[in-house]
Amino acid sequence: MNSIETYWNKSTIVEKIVMILVIPIFAIVAGLEQFIAKLTGATYSEVNIVVYYMLIPLSWMIMAAI
Repeated sequence: MNSIETYWNKSTIVEKIVMILVIPIFAIVAGLEQFIAKLTGATYSEVNIVVYYMLIPLSWMIMAAI
């Protein structure tokens, strides 16, 4: 049995539900960031930094100001 199966078998039902919900969301976000990186000529890491350290905090500040 590989490590993923071992981890899955040891996980609680809540952990399994969270994994089922989060993994597709992560895949979509990562794919979108890779697409943006290809369009702009930037690397995935550069796009990731811009999104998580600039755009997301900026969106929270805008929401807080409204």
